[in-house]
Amino acid sequence: MTEIECPRAKSFMTPCIARDGHLALSTPTRGRPPVCVGCGVDPRDELAALAERWPPARAFLRTTAPGKAADRLREQVANYVEAKA
Repeated sequence: MTEIECPRAKSFMTPCIARDGHLALSTPTRGRPPVCVGCGVDPRDELAALAERWPPARAFLRTTAPGKAADRLREQVANYVEAKA
């Protein structure tokens, strides 16, 4: 399997929702949804951005729960990287 690298990460040790799924989500606070602890993006936004480049990801755009969206993002990024390799 090809390694997933986050373009926003400062190092390989930085958590990333695209690589780690829901494990890299922050705890929601004061009405704010969980975001990637590495870069602060919402997994639903990243899934939408991926769907613009990778049509199979469009099937998951209605995923509303951030944890599920992060896991779908991880799966689809892995599939995208494998297909491009």
